[in-house]
Amino acid sequence: MKEIRVALIGGGGFMGRAHSLGYSVATQLSEVDFRVRKSILVDVDGDAAALAASALGWEASSADWRSVVASPDIDAVDIVTPPGLHKEIALAAIAHGKHVFCEKPITNDVPGALEMWDAAREGGVTNQVGFNYRHIPAITHAKELLSPGKLGAPLQFRGTYLHDALFFISDFGWRGSKATGGSGATGDIGSHLIDIAEYLCGPIVRVSALQVTRDRSHADSGWHKTTDAERGELLDEAATWIAEFENGTIGTFSAGFYSPGKKNALAFEIDATGGAVAFDWNNPDQLIVDLLDDQAAVAGPRTVEVSQGIQEDVWYPVPGLGQGYVDGMAIQLRRFLQAIADDRPATPNFGEAVRIQQVIDAIEQSAFTNAWVTMPDRPKGI
Repeated sequence: MKEIRVALIGGGGFMGRAHSLGYSVATQLSEVDFRVRKSILVDVDGDAAALAASALGWEASSADWRSVVASPDIDAVDIVTPPGLHKEIALAAIAHGKHVFCEKPITNDVPGALEMWDAAREGGVTNQVGFNYRHIPAITHAKELLSPGKLGAPLQFRGTYLHDALFFISDFGWRGSKATGGSGATGDIGSHLIDIAEYLCGPIVRVSALQVTRDRSHADSGWHKTTDAERGELLDEAATWIAEFENGTIGTFSAGFYSPGKKNALAFEIDATGGAVAFDWNNPDQLIVDLLDDQAAVAGPRTVEVSQGIQEDVWYPVPGLGQGYVDGMAIQLRRFLQAIADDRPATPNFGEAVRIQQVIDAIEQSAFTNAWVTMPDRPKGI
């Protein structure tokens, strides 16, 4: 049985905890033909790294990521640092022949993301990016339903990802500044919507967008009236955009951090030629499905409990026990590890992350120019 030795870089924070718990569960989701070793946790603060490693079940800790990614005792590197460090760490790991999992965004610029994708392809290493929501069993099931003979071809996508975080958080940490890797509402949470939309409906070909930032001069201030110079420096805190897909599907999107009462509220609806499907992360085990060919006596939206053995990634024996964020993390990490064990590509890969960044850039350009923006060619190899 293949053993995969993992190093977690940047593991002292929230996402490090989520990944650590995910690795602990990953091999228990279903029968696998590999073993995973949580070999070493790395953080810039050596004391924090040691504390996190002890609490989260890692064999060792370090404050020196460079020596760790070069070590012959490591097979895979998982990067959960702020985005500004992703490219340097990933390129070093790839150069040493390591498989790489990297949290999104892999970078906040297309050239940097392309450099990572090209290096991973040339190095022949398994690579995956952390768009974790597409691995949720209910969304996997939606993908299966969007096929001929079931829901059919998609016609319209409507997606929102809303928080009320900035009403309550004065310091957004590294997320609050472009210099430290922040990417605003569009790049941070909106990128998940883009990934889900392309996963379910196919490639986006053009977008038209608005992005805004709050005026914080007093409690009742609305959106900031930005100059062109300021718009180049400020991160968007809410955004809305419309999109056209390659297959003709149309889409509407909203993302923002100023939505009272919204707690990690990711939701979408898809109208298709044979029916419709809707998902709400606040009820993650459920899909709302409506089929056009239902008899009139039973027609209409129905709740489908995905936990009833519909998806293999639901491993609890009793339907309705509920899956959460760590479960989804474990599913995506298991798929990454299984791809390594099988010596095959993982998904979503760095090339798909490049594409997401292309869409984000197009949204930002559209918001700046007040015009439709057509997407560039997709990266080679995806």
